[in-house]
Amino acid sequence: MPTIFTEGGFRFMIYLDGHPPAHVHAIGADCMISIGLEPLELLSSVGAKANDARRAMDIANRRREELVSAWRRIHG
Repeated sequence: MPTIFTEGGFRFMIYLDGHPPAHVHAIGADCMISIGLEPLELLSSVGAKANDARRAMDIANRRREELVSAWRRIHG
């Protein structure tokens, strides 16, 4: 599972055996947040407080093109 980047206390990762729709996993100290990229949406959240999910979504929104590009590079 490659780490695309680390920011704001999260590692943004894409599973090599991932499945559509295009999405990333934001892994924090005590949580995992799945974020859909097209469209940008919160898919699931385990152990995350509301402000953790909001912060991960804000980062994903700001760096969305980078994340979409990484998804396409990994999954074609």
